[in-house]
Amino acid sequence: MKTGMIVALCAGVVAGGVLLAGLQPSAVGTSRATQATPSNATRIATVNLESVFNSLKERATRQAELDARKSVAEAELAKLANELKDMQTKIEAMPAGAGRDRAMGDFLRRQVQAEVERRIADAELERMRAATFRLLYEKINDAARRLAQQRGFTMVMAADDALSIPASISSDDMQRVIGLRRLLWVDPGQDITRDLITMMDNEFSAGGSATAPASGKAGN
Repeated sequence: MKTGMIVALCAGVVAGGVLLAGLQPSAVGTSRATQATPSNATRIATVNLESVFNSLKERATRQAELDARKSVAEAELAKLANELKDMQTKIEAMPAGAGRDRAMGDFLRRQVQAEVERRIADAELERMRAATFRLLYEKINDAARRLAQQRGFTMVMAADDALSIPASISSDDMQRVIGLRRLLWVDPGQDITRDLITMMDNEFSAGGSATAPASGKAGN
């Protein structure tokens, strides 16, 4: 009787072991399947846009061109200012009469002309500055897309995780700043800022196009 019970118990243990052995490969397979990365998984890269803008060789070159244009405009405006000063000095030395009145009229017209010239120069410089920023942004956008595709990333985001929140602002402003934050923390290994700068600098040094790429629409 006891022998029969022992045999039955051993048979149960063996059967249980076989059952567990049969389950183990399935469990391992499930674990591996859970850990495996799907081929269509989203891979996100980040870029510090401010750092890219401030570091690009092309940005420095175009800024120098803007500065040169500004210097020319300022020189022309300074020349007009000196002419006005000379006219005013001559008018003050003139005796009252029709001649002085005519000179004052010429002075006032020249003064208005100088102000118009100043406003035109300011507007033109601002237009050129805005066009430069737009061109650089479109080129950054296109270069980020190409670099991400080379590295196997499916998305590139502008990083703002390094930005600090000022302690001296009001609670309402702090709430707005916090609400505008997109990223709280980013693994440094996802950042491609330096590689993007190097890529764009190399292309610019090699004589890259001065115009935005046809496919480089903002936001794409």
